[in-house]
Amino acid sequence: MNNKSEQEKINATILHLDPMNHFIRFEDYWQNKNAVNEQLFTFLIRDELPQQTYLNLAIWYSNIDLNEESKAVLEACPEKNDEILYWLAWLHRNDKNAEEYLKRANDDTAYLVFPFRSESVAVMKWASGKSPTWKSRYYLALIDAFRDHKNQALQLMEEGIAPENFAPYFVLRARLRDSSDVQNIQADLSKAQEIDKSDWRYGKYLAEFLLSQKKYAEALMIIEPYYKKDNANYMTELLYIQCLVMNRNYESAEKIFDHINILPYEGAGSAHNYYVQTKLKLALQNLKKQNYNLALQKVKEATLWPENLGSGAPYPDMIDSSLEENIRKVIIETQKGQKVTANVIGELEIKIDKVGSISDN
Repeated sequence: MNNKSEQEKINATILHLDPMNHFIRFEDYWQNKNAVNEQLFTFLIRDELPQQTYLNLAIWYSNIDLNEESKAVLEACPEKNDEILYWLAWLHRNDKNAEEYLKRANDDTAYLVFPFRSESVAVMKWASGKSPTWKSRYYLALIDAFRDHKNQALQLMEEGIAPENFAPYFVLRARLRDSSDVQNIQADLSKAQEIDKSDWRYGKYLAEFLLSQKKYAEALMIIEPYYKKDNANYMTELLYIQCLVMNRNYESAEKIFDHINILPYEGAGSAHNYYVQTKLKLALQNLKKQNYNLALQKVKEATLWPENLGSGAPYPDMIDSSLEENIRKVIIETQKGQKVTANVIGELEIKIDKVGSISDN
């Protein structure tokens, strides 16, 4: 009794100093199992990824061979994801409950489940041996990818049959492939987009890849429906602008800059780069058409830093407006009757293209 009393005092002191100590709350529940103590244990596990909190504690118990405690931690988790179900199946591998947990894991969704712990490798390998589905191989591949073992991860994903209705599987496989494996990368990203056409992210991944392969018209066809469906999503808006610019449709790109609203973030710059590129390309187009005043107006607009593009203007001494100034001089000289050569226009266009290729810092 004295030892128990002393233990309770120590637990109370720890909880006073660390009210979020889930280990102490679980130990209280483990020593006196009832609904009240279980609720006291689970009540304060309310972070963004509660399953990870349960897994952290359960794996600690498993590592010191306290498997019953490990089971109890995971069984108390109100919302069990795949990784927890696989862990429960593994912890119960020597009794009849293993098959039930394994079936639940295989039938559950893999959406937003990202195993990364080395301790989960043994669990997923065991699950693969007991029930060779794509899912346990996918989770093993995620762990290998997290460790930057790309070849091992890719091999796992190419073994067996791939899922028919889980788009993230194909996105991961595409990212694991060597960049030279263009055909298979495009096939994987196309498959992901085909599986879930309603999610703009898969269209974005495919369109970005097509742009990297200079398949500009195809990229535009992929991203355009997502822009038209939701033109308040600045991620698809910005990619749509990029596709329009690469397809030399500067007038359409310019119109989007009037209403796009990009959330500011540190290092943002791509939207402004495309804005400058669009304005300067339009300036050259109007120069060729001898619309000098409009051409000068576009050059002036290129020097602006619209607030809706997500990046503020740098300090004046950090702004390089030499390109805009060179184009302005060419327009004025041409307006005065001096003939501009095709070489000069070509050089300016090359410099403008480089503006759009500058990535966020």
